[in-house]
Amino acid sequence: MTPTPVVTLRELIAGNLRRLRASTTSSTEDVARSAQRLGLDWTAAWVQAAERGQRALTSEQLLSLPLVLSAALGHRVSLSDLLLGDEHVRIGKDDSEPIPATAIREVITAPAFRRSFTGLVERDSDSQRQLSAAAQAAEKIRAIARANLGEVDIRVLTRAETGASDLETKLAKKLGVPEIVVIAASALLWGRSMTEERQEQMKPGEDGKPPLITVVTKALSAAVSDRIAAADANRA
Repeated sequence: MTPTPVVTLRELIAGNLRRLRASTTSSTEDVARSAQRLGLDWTAAWVQAAERGQRALTSEQLLSLPLVLSAALGHRVSLSDLLLGDEHVRIGKDDSEPIPATAIREVITAPAFRRSFTGLVERDSDSQRQLSAAAQAAEKIRAIARANLGEVDIRVLTRAETGASDLETKLAKKLGVPEIVVIAASALLWGRSMTEERQEQMKPGEDGKPPLITVVTKALSAAVSDRIAAADANRA
């Protein structure tokens, strides 16, 4: 299995910027003119440098870029489009742990976290629960990244987690890994949880009889275990 590519955040954005413009007939001059109409002093040379990853964008420039591109390319461009990719992204120093691009998109483009302005110190129980859920979600993403399974699609992962049961819990305990790692491996293998896959494979065959549940469970457990081991062996 080929290791998941690792890029910098600047490289990810630059590659998507090139891809978006190349998908149209727009030139770097067109992008620069759209920026200038919005009051930005971008030039064609500036756009070219950004596309090559030779220019570090400020936060203001990054947030302005989707507006500029939407005007220049003739279709809506969102921040998600600039963060598109299946790579792992290193946002810090060279020895920092890379983060799946899918996780970055989920966090950066998620709906705003809302809390009451009436109490900055005393947060209500709903806010506490939201913070706790966010922390748990972040830890799950880190666990998946550590297991080298970060290429899993977030939407598929969510579905698999919803359909999981104590089957995943028991296997995770046996393997000594977080339960979310077992769920991520199942999502990559079948696009759903191991529990759901077992239900599918337990359907009666041509003879009208379902297979033995122990046989199916053993086979699925072996497949998930092998997927986790392969990911670990192919760690970059």
